[in-house]
Amino acid sequence: GGPPVWGCAPGCAPARGGPAPPPPPRFRVGGPGAAPAIALERPADTPPCEVHCGSADGITRPDDCKALAQSLGAPFSLIVGAGHACAIEQPHTVIGLLARALDASLTGSVL
Repeated sequence: GGPPVWGCAPGCAPARGGPAPPPPPRFRVGGPGAAPAIALERPADTPPCEVHCGSADGITRPDDCKALAQSLGAPFSLIVGAGHACAIEQPHTVIGLLARALDASLTGSVL
């Protein structure tokens, strides 16, 4: 148990040198053994985004990431063959996703 922790998503890690300052209360993340993240609201200032997750990620679990994407109205995809370290385990896929998002932001198209 314990009280809920406010964070960016399930599995957020503390910053170097101590705990990270809490972000705005957008998603409720329970303590150990708690239910998956529950989107409380989608703030009006949420920019366009995408949610990607390693298919074998045991920290930010695919089901939780998919629920987060749905709550944001964002596209979701799995990075096949990756766990939590997607950029290390599937670098070409991650670079492709980042390049596409950067291109979309520079051309003014919507993600």
